[in-house]
Amino acid sequence: KSVKTTYTKHIRKLFELFKLTDKQQYILKNICFVSPLGISTKLFCKWIEEQNGNDISDLTELGLVHIENGVLSLHSIIKDVITEELKPTITGCATLVKNIKYDCLHYGTDTAYYRNIIDFISNILSRIIDDDTDNYLDLAETAFCYAEKYNELTFMHKVINLLDYYIKNDLTDKARDKAQFYMFKAAYVIKKYENKFSSAVDFTKKAINIAEENNSEDLTAMLGILYSNLGEYLLYESPKANIPKTIAAYNKAFGLIP
Repeated sequence: KSVKTTYTKHIRKLFELFKLTDKQQYILKNICFVSPLGISTKLFCKWIEEQNGNDISDLTELGLVHIENGVLSLHSIIKDVITEELKPTITGCATLVKNIKYDCLHYGTDTAYYRNIIDFISNILSRIIDDDTDNYLDLAETAFCYAEKYNELTFMHKVINLLDYYIKNDLTDKARDKAQFYMFKAAYVIKKYENKFSSAVDFTKKAINIAEENNSEDLTAMLGILYSNLGEYLLYESPKANIPKTIAAYNKAFGLIP
């Protein structure tokens, strides 16, 4: 522990001596979410819309950033110092957040480095200062669907717990967040427990009730998806007994989805 404390003090002193530019500090604030797996330097530059990478090269020469075989990484103590000293926020990292969400929406595109991306987002959710809750939760919810594609149960559970915390502590009053909380719980139990279709049906019905009872938000598209999910879960729960209910759910979905 004493060695780590000494090293941390040394890093802080180097920060003062280096007199980092605003651009370099901005890059470090965004880099500090990288996991031990690292992240593609090219992908990271795309996320923060860095054109030439000169500032990243300068940070590498200063020993603050490590790049090997095109993969960017940071020492854990440097990440901690950056987080404490530069205090990255959702608004301060808005470009990064926007572009990560854009990439997550490409569900049909398979990537070999999906785990790196999911770990990066997980660190954002854990480390960043939430000064824009709508954008923060939108990132978490968008990433949940991306993680679901790859059966990343740990991350899916993290987002569910995050939404639960925000809802219970009145940090969000949006019906969309509350409905998605139950929609995500349904998706999670199906992934984790193959035959838990009855639980998925119950969660989905709760999500539908929340969405239908709220008139202040346009949740039509979400309702269409929820009814479609309900039809699927009902069919798997009891293929013969639930056929009328399944057809009714699908008809409701088709009437809602544009």
